[in-house]
Amino acid sequence: MRRQPKGNFLQWLRTFVEVAQCGNIHKSAAALCMSPSAVSLHIRKLEEDLGFSLFDRNNHGLSLTEPGRQFKDTTFAALQSIDQLRTSADTKPVIRGTIRLASFNRLAHQFIPAILLFQKMHPDVRFTLQLLPGREVWRNLEDGICDLALIIYSRIPSHLKFKALHPSSAFLYTPPGNPYNLPTAPSWDQICELPFIALTLDGYVNPVIPEVPELRDPENVIITIDDFMLAMKLVKSGLGVCIAPPLTPLENAADYTIFNIDHIFPIGTFGVGYRRNVNVPPQARAFADFLVDHYTAGKGRPARPVRWEDLSDVRGLVNIRGATPD
Repeated sequence: MRRQPKGNFLQWLRTFVEVAQCGNIHKSAAALCMSPSAVSLHIRKLEEDLGFSLFDRNNHGLSLTEPGRQFKDTTFAALQSIDQLRTSADTKPVIRGTIRLASFNRLAHQFIPAILLFQKMHPDVRFTLQLLPGREVWRNLEDGICDLALIIYSRIPSHLKFKALHPSSAFLYTPPGNPYNLPTAPSWDQICELPFIALTLDGYVNPVIPEVPELRDPENVIITIDDFMLAMKLVKSGLGVCIAPPLTPLENAADYTIFNIDHIFPIGTFGVGYRRNVNVPPQARAFADFLVDHYTAGKGRPARPVRWEDLSDVRGLVNIRGATPD
């Protein structure tokens, strides 16, 4: 005889998903407006009902067991289906709910206009955007902490999927006034002879060990640094040159001489990453489709980039966390 779930089973599931995302009882309790003891009770009751442990407990918090990880994916899909049932009577589906995003720190500003415009179109949607170093973005996506990852990458792990938006660019930043007298399209040999500031942001580009194997290393590396804005200040002061993707708005582009060097050093592609064989929430799937529609060209139409003037009357909530220097 099939065992029927208890009356509180659905609430236990919702508590479990929140704890799985936060990895912390107290943070989950605050988000759910519950006491930590009540959250712990829900998890214990759910584990007793299922007959297996969902979490490993240690001094650093909670981490999902392998059965817990599989159960979370199934639970998340089931809860999304239940939420959809509540709006199934509508003649036009309403896109609502929270969309959980993760992005590299220096890439997020590329997508903020699109996030705000999508929210303007769908006022029942809320966004959380976690800003992280490169490897952490992948880990959040793999663990299901985020629904979508906004990324720039040339290689995508096989267990993840990727919707390409548009190619990224490589730029050479030099002090103002082009003091090294570089041509419009400098060669790699010309660049290697310059005083070099090596930018090593995780997930972006490392000019000292280029991905293009036939390129030799720069000969005069002055400093290796992992902070874009500090590197730009050093370039502006005349210390040397730096290669980086255009991921951070500059205070004043006139403070630099900037060369597009795609012909030497391709970086990757802007795009949206998500997990294979996992039910992406409908609101997140709609946002991914929206990004593709606005940032890529196809079917005889040009791309439609989001403009700031489109956002003059936007009203909504975007919660951005972790905006610390890389």
